[in-house]
Amino acid sequence: MDWSRPLDNPCHITNYTVTWANISGGTEKDTVVEPPYNITGLSACTNYTITIIAYTKKGQGVTSEAVTLTSGMDVPGKIPNVTRVSATSYSLEVDWSRPLDNSCHITNYTVICANSSGEMEQDTVTETLYNITGLAACTNYIITIIANTYVGSGEPSDSVNLTTLTDVPGKSTNVTDKS
Repeated sequence: MDWSRPLDNPCHITNYTVTWANISGGTEKDTVVEPPYNITGLSACTNYTITIIAYTKKGQGVTSEAVTLTSGMDVPGKIPNVTRVSATSYSLEVDWSRPLDNSCHITNYTVICANSSGEMEQDTVTETLYNITGLAACTNYIITIIANTYVGSGEPSDSVNLTTLTDVPGKSTNVTDKS
């Protein structure tokens, strides 16, 4: 955060108060001797309103006009609530919620589907609902979802174990008379 000294006061500025407020609530401030000032501890991708007040030995000056800025992007949080929506013998439809602790723009999600042999399929999708196809009948799969932003990938979701449905049996073969 940077700013210019007040133009209408040639007196010595003793300090400034920088105040920042999250649009959804919560105000903080700090006293600094001169610009610039680095505001730390902000939530990613969040709008903040910032004001500056200059002080001299005589007292407080006029509060600057408020400026609204958006903090930088970060990797997304962990995906909550991975659930099965539906299943067939050869597919599993899953959905999930956006990360709770991140308002950043999610670019996509990585859906990881692994079987008990460790064979893994990975797909990239943009929605929070996905139908995983090409699976084997009556087989357990481990599903994990990861949210991604332009900055990087978030923490993987808790894995969920889902099983495809049983299929109708095929035709019996080699039928012989055992009498």
